[in-house]
Amino acid sequence: MKSMGVFLLLAKLLCAIRNANKGGMDVRSIIILIVLFVSKNAFSSPLHAISLEDLLNEGPLISIKQSPEGKFLYATAIVKINAPLEVVWNLILDLEHYSEFMPRVKSSKVQSKSNDGNEICVNFEISVPLANQRYTLKYLLDRERKIINIVHVTGDLKGSWWRWQLMPSGKGTLVQYWGVTKNYSRLLEKFEDERQTVTVGINVSSMMTITRTIKQRAEKLYSGEM
Repeated sequence: MKSMGVFLLLAKLLCAIRNANKGGMDVRSIIILIVLFVSKNAFSSPLHAISLEDLLNEGPLISIKQSPEGKFLYATAIVKINAPLEVVWNLILDLEHYSEFMPRVKSSKVQSKSNDGNEICVNFEISVPLANQRYTLKYLLDRERKIINIVHVTGDLKGSWWRWQLMPSGKGTLVQYWGVTKNYSRLLEKFEDERQTVTVGINVSSMMTITRTIKQRAEKLYSGEM
């Protein structure tokens, strides 16, 4: 029965992509469709039994925001983490240990911190092909509303920004993470098309990777597995 459910989901995906192409749906929408399909929840139960809560529990859901002209503005990820809000909050701010659990982070060192601890500048080095990326980001904390704004200061990824917002959800935490990665690679940008396929792909995949990593590690920390 489970294999039949997977077969029906796959058939539905293929039909949706075929119809999307006929209807002129852009590549960005198709990417999101595929991302949603390949997440583990697609295989956990028949399609009619999957609720939004089930989806959020299993992994991040991604959406994109466009301008009226159809240009990519930013991506948003939302995920349910089965750990208390403080556990998730502290993990996101465990900045100097990102190299231990965050993919491609070679180093992350706190450059400065305000007296109240609400402004933190961090120097990052990210492992990428050909030449590593190096940049400084400023983390602006709103502890009362559980919001973290991240802005570019110097180095690579000029113009990029991100934002975390955490909210209690039952015994767990509902996490929203949105933003945009800009000026990521001169080489890759040469292959960009008018539909911004490369930009969308990089932003969606990075959102998926970061939120999934935070979810997995927070849940292991809370369960005592680490």
